[in-house]
Amino acid sequence: MKKSILIFLPVVTILLFLASCKKEDSKTRKELLQENTCWNASKIEAKNPETGLYEDYTDLLLGDACYRDNCYTFNVDGVYKETEGVTKCDPTDEELVATGTWSISADESNISITEDSVTRTGKIETLTADKFVITSTDQSLGGIEIRVTYE
Repeated sequence: MKKSILIFLPVVTILLFLASCKKEDSKTRKELLQENTCWNASKIEAKNPETGLYEDYTDLLLGDACYRDNCYTFNVDGVYKETEGVTKCDPTDEELVATGTWSISADESNISITEDSVTRTGKIETLTADKFVITSTDQSLGGIEIRVTYE
């Protein structure tokens, strides 16, 4: 009897341990990006070239509620859209703010968005089911590094 308990106890312990382990999310970054039907920009930062630290420009660039609730979507067919949220800056504004195409690199570390024949590429810093952080260098602003957080 003792022998069977000594054999049974470790097996049960191992099975309980395996059952309690959290399974890793096997979704790719591309799938996670497409799954969220509405990404809202929640934070915009720019790297200070003198200090190397990011400074928050969210209130300056997204100060009005009409910008904060705009919806960014990345469709399965490679179409990127920015649409107005519930709050519009002008009630007569079109629902569709911008559209273009998007793609993600093979190693899923970079995203490219093409809008009006201009392609911008950024590094994906974070991408989970509820948070998307991208950094890119904006040449129109003198090569300043910009970090945008979407939720």
